[in-house]
Amino acid sequence: MNKSILRQYIFICIKNAAKYEYNFSLLQDKILSLFACEKIIVTRNKDGTVKIGFTNSNASRHTAGNKIRSSFSELKGDDIVVTFKRTWKQVCQSVIDENADFHSWQSTKDQC
Repeated sequence: MNKSILRQYIFICIKNAAKYEYNFSLLQDKILSLFACEKIIVTRNKDGTVKIGFTNSNASRHTAGNKIRSSFSELKGDDIVVTFKRTWKQVCQSVIDENADFHSWQSTKDQC
């Protein structure tokens, strides 16, 4: 795939996630089924918002957002926001909240 269309760093914010009872392993499995991930971090805030950040080697800027949204088809349009970041540090800054439950795959908070 052409490097200019690859998006290595992706951030997902799911609002109102509490009503869907997502657990960390389900979220991780959904992302791993879509992309060749290198790292995944997930937080769940007290208000029910779930934030996911990951690095990967095969997400296209043309299809990644639609693939993610279709994987979370139970969500309404504005309940899920997908953005591309330039660095892993930007992903970490978007995801990590000191007051949130933290889960990771192939990464730690210290690596952010």
